[in-house]
Amino acid sequence: MTKKSLKNLMMLVLSVSLVIGAVLAGGCVGKEVEPPPPETPPPINEPEPPPQEPTPQIIGDITPQEAFTLIQDDHDNPDLVIIDVRTPEEFAEEHIEDAINLDYYSETFQDELDTLDRDTTYLIYCRSGVRSADALDIMAGLDFREAYNMTGGIIQWVEEELPTIQETPPQIIEDITPQEAFALIQDNQDNPDFIIIDVRTPEEFAEEHIEDAINIDYRSENFRDELSQLDKDKTYLIYYTCACGGIDSKTLDVMAELNFSEVYKISGGLNKWKADGFPTVE
Repeated sequence: MTKKSLKNLMMLVLSVSLVIGAVLAGGCVGKEVEPPPPETPPPINEPEPPPQEPTPQIIGDITPQEAFTLIQDDHDNPDLVIIDVRTPEEFAEEHIEDAINLDYYSETFQDELDTLDRDTTYLIYCRSGVRSADALDIMAGLDFREAYNMTGGIIQWVEEELPTIQETPPQIIEDITPQEAFALIQDNQDNPDFIIIDVRTPEEFAEEHIEDAINIDYRSENFRDELSQLDKDKTYLIYYTCACGGIDSKTLDVMAELNFSEVYKISGGLNKWKADGFPTVE
């Protein structure tokens, strides 16, 4: 190789080196170096939310009109429950529509209340407001959220002509005069479903009594049991010696409690019957 060729080769290598160096230098020009990511600050301990206060109880009395409005406003609301705390016999005779029956006198009454949903709204009532007021106190002690006692009970509800449901025919429990009693006996002479009951002692009954009467002694230890064995769908006329002592009225009350359908009491008893000129037999 001649000196000239060698010189040219060296010049070429130098030129290529300069070009490569320029390219490499140009690639670094203007290249931004990304800064390292900022450090994540430590978490801030947020204060815990204050504990929620329990929902306050709403336990109180309302009138029948207010109870009726409550029922109308929540007619399709399954969270409104109406509880009748009277006996099953009272409930069957007449009650507010859609009510359920939990007998206040039952030994399991409080246990039955204890199984109910505490977050439901309850309307409770009884005959006059006494039993339901006690039931309201029990529900308050069991932490029910919302419960109302209807003051005056179903008696006041009916007096205000608000609607009820009757599962059995209404009872007919009445005082009648001797004249009305005599007419009733005449009209039912051949009626086997009409029974006259003399509630005096057997000795008094043997001395004299109204014809066809049977004797069930009020003072007998078995008096209530004997009454309970009678057909409650028949018609009864009862009497005592007089109105003194209220034995005839007490008998009427017992028969009403036993759910007899139709019972009449001679006002003034056998003494008034005889004084008005009506007959007896010995």
